[in-house]
Amino acid sequence: MSGTEIEAKLVITAAAPDRVAADLASLRGLDALMLARPVRHRISDTYFDASSGSLSEKRIALRIRVIDEATMITVKGPTVRVGGVTERTEYEESWSATALDRAFDLLRAHAVDASAPHFHSDPRASLAGAGIGVVSVRTTDRLSMKLTETDARVPTAELAIDHVEFQAGRSLVKHWEIECEAINTGSAQTVRVVLESLNRRYKRSVKPFPHSKTAIAVALNELGATGRLESLLRDGALTPAGYVVIDRFLVG
Repeated sequence: MSGTEIEAKLVITAAAPDRVAADLASLRGLDALMLARPVRHRISDTYFDASSGSLSEKRIALRIRVIDEATMITVKGPTVRVGGVTERTEYEESWSATALDRAFDLLRAHAVDASAPHFHSDPRASLAGAGIGVVSVRTTDRLSMKLTETDARVPTAELAIDHVEFQAGRSLVKHWEIECEAINTGSAQTVRVVLESLNRRYKRSVKPFPHSKTAIAVALNELGATGRLESLLRDGALTPAGYVVIDRFLVG
């Protein structure tokens, strides 16, 4: 599957983020929007880069995702952010020799010097053959909900309630976020309408956060290595102050 990913997210900064997540998952409607019952997924994501850091330098994401029983390879292009919504090209297919070749075609299209390696059933072994190694690993417990506008015949957005666990040094860091992605005939405006509804309902319990999970992982690793991470956690979860520090770190 190739196309443009259009999405936006809010991080849950409430003292009890699991309660906010549970409340949202229980809803069947949000203002004039209809929500389907949530479907649970267990996701393991591994991100890769060349030893030179050429992918991150060009803001390209190369990911192997295991969702439930399926293994996928994903390539995402640089992000463009407009009005709180991000857009980027995305290619994602089930792990196969054909998908591996196509992924490396796209890397070369983004001016990344990489030759497609031999295919192995183990994605890490394949990518290692091209000199590409693991840079971050995370697990996500996701509740996915299709969202339909009152005048639409098909869902126009997908809402994901994510409970993420990052391994940062010796610390296991918990993070909750709500992600909204346009699907089918949905657009950036669809995503903005959903975020406005979520902000009205949850007010001070959520906040916009422009950084990807991958960027958060980079910041957590650096903060952990320099001894600044523990003070930003409460019961293992990032505090509101923690998100401020991460934002400052990533913005520079």
